[in-house]
Amino acid sequence: MLLPGRLNKLQFALRGWADLWGFYSKSAEETYGFGIKLGEAAPTGTVFFLAGPLGAGKTLLAKGIGKGLGIEEMITSPTFTIVQEYKGRVPFYHMDLYRLSGGSEIEEIGLEEYFAAGGVVAVEWPHLFLNLLERNPVLIKIKPDYKKGEDWRKIEVEADVADEIWLKEIVKLYAYTCS
Repeated sequence: MLLPGRLNKLQFALRGWADLWGFYSKSAEETYGFGIKLGEAAPTGTVFFLAGPLGAGKTLLAKGIGKGLGIEEMITSPTFTIVQEYKGRVPFYHMDLYRLSGGSEIEEIGLEEYFAAGGVVAVEWPHLFLNLLERNPVLIKIKPDYKKGEDWRKIEVEADVADEIWLKEIVKLYAYTCS
């Protein structure tokens, strides 16, 4: 059971073994703040896969990541543009794959080029194309928990990256601030 302010570490298999940590965010501000911390610490080349139902807070988290990367301009949902590019301490590419219908569209848009561009990438709705995107992403699952409260979100972070220490520390420290 995930508790507010407590770090939970489990071994989790999705595409192989990875570490999974989780906590509850009790407000939009906490979710946004978690994104800021991720953006501040994310090394160049980090790919975040943001998963969750409509209205879960994926775009809000991506806005926080952008803010943490030093982006001052308003970050908007790329639902209709598919990709939004921003300049911060490193380039930030925010993608929304919801409107895409197949792998050929990923090739046409050239999404793989963004992954190799040397910035930080946040992808909403990645599960629609997980088999096509060959990455070791940081997978963040956001699930509303309306039983606990209207703004409560269960946030699970799975990492299968070479150097996950920075990520583990952020999740651990941020989970305790959300108590």
